Amino acid sequence: ISSLVNPNPPNSKSYGELKTLLCNHLDPKSTKTLKRYHFGKKIQKPNQSIADYVAELRAAANDCGFTAEEFEGRLCDQFVAGMNDESAMKDLVEEPELTRTLR
Repeated sequence: ISSLVNPNPPNSKSYGELKTLLCNHLDPKSTKTLKRYHFGKKIQKPNQSIADYVAELRAAANDCGFTAEEFEGRLCDQFVAGMNDESAMKDLVEEPELTRTLR
């Protein structure tokens, strides 16, 4: 607890303040940046179907706060970047209308 209130001593805070600090430390609120970070790390799992992978990406992207203009583009970029089939990935980077493919 000392490190959460540093440089002040713990007895300088009320019980309620200490409880809030500790709860926030143990269960931090997820930020948009953190959600986007996790979205950017999503990869297709072994034996995961394309449909399931796209559904997982869409669900994660919904929490990222992307604007309507950037949503499909970010979804497509991560879809390609996280694919586990390299030959399909190479074909997709040449696809001019990839956003239609994911609908």
